[in-house]
Amino acid sequence: PEPLHSLLWDLEEKGVSSHVVVLTSLCGLASSILLMFFRYMSMSSKEGALSDHIARLEQQLFALKKEREILLESRETGHGLIGDQALPDEFIQRHERELEALEGRANHAERESRHLKEVIDQLQGALRQAQESLAESENAREDYDLKQQELAEELNELRILIEENQNKAEQKDRELEEKNKALSELQESNAQILQEAEIWDQRVRELTSRIEVDSAEVTRLQKDLMEKSTDVEALKESLKNMSVLEKAQEASGNADDENDVMKRLVDVQKAQRQNEELVSKNATLQSELTDAKEQLGSWRNEIEHLKENLKQAEKDKEESERKLAVLTEYFKDKELTLQRDVVMHETLRLKKENDVLSVSEQLELYRVENVNL
Repeated sequence: PEPLHSLLWDLEEKGVSSHVVVLTSLCGLASSILLMFFRYMSMSSKEGALSDHIARLEQQLFALKKEREILLESRETGHGLIGDQALPDEFIQRHERELEALEGRANHAERESRHLKEVIDQLQGALRQAQESLAESENAREDYDLKQQELAEELNELRILIEENQNKAEQKDRELEEKNKALSELQESNAQILQEAEIWDQRVRELTSRIEVDSAEVTRLQKDLMEKSTDVEALKESLKNMSVLEKAQEASGNADDENDVMKRLVDVQKAQRQNEELVSKNATLQSELTDAKEQLGSWRNEIEHLKENLKQAEKDKEESERKLAVLTEYFKDKELTLQRDVVMHETLRLKKENDVLSVSEQLELYRVENVNL
């Protein structure tokens, strides 16, 4: 611009080189850019810092282009002047060399700008991938937390179920212990009952033997009774003719026949009494034998019932132990599965964090390189 051009000429007339002014301005501008860059770098994220750095480089490039335009105008103006105000060739050549240097710096800044844009694009792509990986990691972590919560609830339910089954198993053990105790008592009682049963069997055998003997005796007595009854009938017939007999005895004077008849009557009565006693005794023995057989049958039924209860208790115990073993194995499998899932998700989380840290380190490295540039 014309005011800046006039200022530079005035400084040239006073002995101050316009190059010094331009370079000082550029250094001040660069210092301002660097201060602003570091301020933004400290306040913004890494991506924002690189973007700001590119913007500052573009501003610097714009300033360099403006400086080049000023020098070009100076050269054109210098060549257009005539007379005493004409610029020397050495001044023009020096300006041309400075212009070439500024053009080189501008081209270098453009290349750096393109390189930084490419780097930023790469970093943005890496950052997007890292963000996607981080989002996937967060989703996986949420899924893992949810699954871990579900597994914890399931584990808690399994623990409650195991405690319940352990309580049931303990209760079954107590019941089995009580049943074993009762069984021991019953076995002792059974042994005693068996001893008593043997005694009763012996007594039954004795009673049976006695009944057989008595039955034989009763049969014999019945046979004798029948014979005696026949004699009684005959005697009855004889008694009808007692009067005739008495008359005959009075006539004959023989008393032996009468005594014989009376003796036979007494024998018949005695046989009847013995028969009645034997029948009564036989009925008593039969009743005792029936009672003994009923008691023995009752004891045998009770023993069978106790044996069935023992078998059922042992079966219940085996079933409880089997269920407890199955639940214990299931709990161990669930615990191993949970541990494997925890290790897998923790490894995945650490890998995602390392990927994010690696991207962050690359961003930090590029930031340091850009600062050094």
